[in-house]
Amino acid sequence: MKRFLLTWVAPVMVLLLVVLFPVIRGEKTFFLRDVFNSHLPMKTSEAASLLDGRLPLVAPELAGGQALIGNPNSVPLYPDNALYLVLPLIPAFNVHFWLHLLLAPFAVYWLARRWGLDRPAAWAAGVIYTTSGFFISAANFYNLIAGVTLTPALMAAMLWAFEETTDGTEPPRPPRRRWSLAVVAGLWALLLLSGDPTTALVALVMSGTGLLLFRGRWVLPIDRLLPVLGALTLGALVTAPQWIEFLRILPLSSRGYHGVSDAGQVVGGFEPVQLLEGVLPYVFGRPDLVRLGAFWGHRFYGGTAPLFFTLYPGLLAVALAALALLSDGPRTRRLRIAALWAMGLGVALALGEHNPLVNLVRRLPGADLLRFPIKFWLPVALGLALLAGAGFERWARSTGVIPQQPGDPEGEDGRREEALARRGLLGLVTGLWVAYLVLWSILSFVPRPVQTLLRSWIPSSYSVEFVANERVRLAGLALVSLVFLLAMLAALLVALRAPRTGGVLLLVTHTAGQLFLLQPGLATDDIDAYLTPPPLLASIPADSRLVHGSVDGLFGDLQLRVNKPWTKDLQRQMFLEMFPPAGILAGRRYELNRSPEGLASYFTWVARDAVSHSDDVQRLRLLASWGVNRLLVARPLDPAASSQANLLASQPTVGEPVRLFAVRDATPEVFFARRVHLAPSLSDAIETLRSEDFDPRDEVVLAGGGPVIEGGGGSVEVLEMGPESMRAEVETEGPGAVVWQRTWLPIYQARVDGEAAPVEVANVHRMAVRVAPGRHRVEIRTDRRPLYLGFGLSLFGLLGLVWLVRRRPRQDWPWRGRPPSTEPAKTANMSGP
Repeated sequence: MKRFLLTWVAPVMVLLLVVLFPVIRGEKTFFLRDVFNSHLPMKTSEAASLLDGRLPLVAPELAGGQALIGNPNSVPLYPDNALYLVLPLIPAFNVHFWLHLLLAPFAVYWLARRWGLDRPAAWAAGVIYTTSGFFISAANFYNLIAGVTLTPALMAAMLWAFEETTDGTEPPRPPRRRWSLAVVAGLWALLLLSGDPTTALVALVMSGTGLLLFRGRWVLPIDRLLPVLGALTLGALVTAPQWIEFLRILPLSSRGYHGVSDAGQVVGGFEPVQLLEGVLPYVFGRPDLVRLGAFWGHRFYGGTAPLFFTLYPGLLAVALAALALLSDGPRTRRLRIAALWAMGLGVALALGEHNPLVNLVRRLPGADLLRFPIKFWLPVALGLALLAGAGFERWARSTGVIPQQPGDPEGEDGRREEALARRGLLGLVTGLWVAYLVLWSILSFVPRPVQTLLRSWIPSSYSVEFVANERVRLAGLALVSLVFLLAMLAALLVALRAPRTGGVLLLVTHTAGQLFLLQPGLATDDIDAYLTPPPLLASIPADSRLVHGSVDGLFGDLQLRVNKPWTKDLQRQMFLEMFPPAGILAGRRYELNRSPEGLASYFTWVARDAVSHSDDVQRLRLLASWGVNRLLVARPLDPAASSQANLLASQPTVGEPVRLFAVRDATPEVFFARRVHLAPSLSDAIETLRSEDFDPRDEVVLAGGGPVIEGGGGSVEVLEMGPESMRAEVETEGPGAVVWQRTWLPIYQARVDGEAAPVEVANVHRMAVRVAPGRHRVEIRTDRRPLYLGFGLSLFGLLGLVWLVRRRPRQDWPWRGRPPSTEPAKTANMSGP
């Protein structure tokens, strides 16, 4: 084992560590897409709460106070969140990415070993999966990287729990099998906490179908099935706090209230033209560039940027998978069938609207909550990796890297099989080299037809220079592929004389090539660039409630301009212009910056749409009624709205300077409304808030019907203000409402003078509690009782798991119905790493 680790594992891990070392050391940070723009603000809020000794139900900095633990996208209860207590924020944030990048090859290695592959072949499968375009693209998402790492581990643990020997009998090791139940439960719990329910569902289905295909029987023994089902149930109970809170917020979130639109359900599905990604990575443009070479293929991804920028598996993966399919060896027959089944199922589901069966599934209850069919590419990437591992084993046996075992072909058949495998891989790689030589020649020396083809694909808004550069960029990718294919050929030739050295060189060459070609998907930037506060921050008090007009088109379609070529320059520009991630890092509160997964309050989405469909005068009235006292916008306000805001500062940028305004007549965070308007619908409420006659400083709009409720004067004294609670004393001369400028969520409860009172939706998306004349004490806070119930269920799940692992069978033989064998069991290479 030690020799295997030093010979096969160490070289690949050294390459991965070299690439990741600046991030591990805390000098660089990942930043692409949702990494900075969605996940970092959530984790910033959670880290601040954890350091304050609280487990947060709400993130006050996000859209006026959005749910945190109830939002799986924030990955709120994953174990590595403990690192925020001991490490600086951004380095702790990055651990989640690089840790799973380093664990992924071992997870697939374990799965491949369970399927019977020898150690070098199993490691090859792990390397191919980890360096695939699918996995590297998943590293752009905090809520996906853990799930795609844990899925193969869960599949391996399920096989372990149903362990059999090579002759179909059970090995006499019940203690180890009982511990496998704990591993199944733990991995399932981690998958549920990892942030993406779709990935967890795919993992469970793949584990079940993989188990059936491995056993070759469609009925599982009940005395093994029940403990495994119990382990999965107990693992789910351990995660109860998250799914209980999720169920609390889902019904009145945007996604839960009206689901995902038909277009949203199929956006990001697999289009047949995306098969070109199997030839060259980032064939439709790079994610780390914003000018020449930037992504342009939106038309092939439903009119938006793809969820995964590349699905490029690597040329060695393709060659090894083809070699596996050319074999008819009995040792890997079941593995090949299972891999092909997984790949076929993944492609069928990833096709989305192009598959009629998927369109039928979309009509089922609850299916409108799902989106991005391309997430089902996980079985494809994993199946291809296992198939490539089987091909590597076939080649390795033919060269002597892996010794022959009983059952392998012998005599003339064996020699023929060895020669076919050895020459087959050499021929496949040579054929790929010739094909890429032709491709490079066409791209380089026949420019006019190529540019004509590209021009027909690339939108007309892109310049002729951009199209010409794309031809050169693709030619460069083909040339780099030629170089690495040549290196693979050299490794194969070395393997003829030094098999182990050649095999290691083959994997190292593949790893180096993939890390080089797919580097745009792992783009990083200096952490120091985000530790210096933007100049505008000095003009924004810590207790401000802030809106950025460029977010979500709140103040029109304002394009962010940058005069440098890299996406990191665009990210730095956003930081300079005080987009939400910059302000939230400094502890500022933003409003209307809804989260992309659709789990923000439905009323927040309505409020955002109301602002974006108004003129500047109406926009400022709406913001004032919601207590927003600072506005950032990259253009001048309409002259008609000049009296509603004061210019405080401006920040020069590449285009229009970003202006910071103080919104006049913005209401305080807590106030008493003496006039209560009753609106029968949200549209009526919005029209009332837009009206010139509405004074947001002492009026409020609540749901209902009837005349305006007129009250007398009143005053409010705030006694306590916390991230999730408010306590105030109010004295009024007539009926009215105490308004708290926080986003309404169903997890809040209120008390007036110690008696329960309803928390009403005020001014479209805020909270209010009605009060009668007189002096009253009003308290609004989150209801944490369901969370405590969830932790009680977690404890029950943990205790149940301890019982399941430690329980003693009622008979000496743990699996009743078959006596123990008197002969030593043959466990061969099914015994794991």
